[in-house]
Amino acid sequence: MKGGKIYLLILTIIFSFIAGICNAEPDSTIKYLMDEPLSMLEWGMYRMNKSLDEIYGDKYNIDHDLTNIVRYDWDNNRIIINCIVGLYGRFEEKKQAQAACKNIVRKYRSTFGVNADTGKPVGFGTLYNLYFSHQGFKSPSMPKNINKDLNKIVEIRVQAYIKKDYLECIAPLLGKDIYFKE
Repeated sequence: MKGGKIYLLILTIIFSFIAGICNAEPDSTIKYLMDEPLSMLEWGMYRMNKSLDEIYGDKYNIDHDLTNIVRYDWDNNRIIINCIVGLYGRFEEKKQAQAACKNIVRKYRSTFGVNADTGKPVGFGTLYNLYFSHQGFKSPSMPKNINKDLNKIVEIRVQAYIKKDYLECIAPLLGKDIYFKE
C-alpha cells in the first residue's frame, strides 16, 4: 500500500507540472489591444453615443427607426453626432422629414446641455463635465477653455429618409441654425 500512495503522489506532482506548462496566453492582437490606452476623446464620444442610445434608442417619440453614431472627423476637427432616421423610407413628404430633423436637433441640443430656444449652454451641463472628464479629479493639464472648445466643434447631422431619397440637415451644437442639404 505504501508504494501505491507514493506512486500516486509522484503522478500528481508530474501532472501538476505538465498542466502548468500547457497554459494559454493572449496572442499578439490581444496583447496590442490590452496595451493601447483609451483616450478621453474616445471615452467621451462613447459616453455621448451611449447616452443617445439610452435616451432615444427604440423609444423615440416620432415612431421612426433611429440610429446614432458619434465620431471624430480628423480632417475638419469636428465631433460629429450622426443620426439616421426613417431608414426604411417612412417619411412620405419632405416637410415631414424637415420637421423630424428640426425636432431631433432640438432634442440633441437639450441632451448635450444647450438651451434649444437660445442656442446657449445651460448651467454646468457642459459636454466636458458630462462626458469628457475624469471622475473624481481634475487633470492639471486640462486646457482652460475646454468647455468652449468642445462646444464649438460639435456638429449634429441628421439624415431623414423619404421613400427612396433622403434629406440631410446639419446644425452646430451651439446656436439656433439648421442647414438643409438635399
